[in-house]
Amino acid sequence: MLRSALLVALLALASITNGLHFYLRDGEQQCFLEELPKGFLVTGHYKTEEWREAEKRYVENPGITVSMTADDNDALHRVMNQKGGHQGKFSFTAGNAGEHTICVQAHGAQAGGWLSS
Repeated sequence: MLRSALLVALLALASITNGLHFYLRDGEQQCFLEELPKGFLVTGHYKTEEWREAEKRYVENPGITVSMTADDNDALHRVMNQKGGHQGKFSFTAGNAGEHTICVQAHGAQAGGWLSS
């Protein structure tokens, strides 16, 4: 019993995960450079929230859309071009080893939210 619990704990620690949290204004693009090995599968979940000054808090806004791209910089090839709602998932596989540029852009916030100002 103890061995199986320890094995589950070790397997949970063995997975490689990274999280990002950043701020964007409406239409602004944020890009990240990642060195990826050939065949590496990149997956992620995202969620956007909008600052509501009147309420002094972040709230979900289904009117926000997100555009994401991933480019293989060495091969000059786009490996992902995806649009989605205010929350969702994305994935792509690095066809070649090397530097990749991953970009995120938010669109469509309603007036008064932190994304629109």
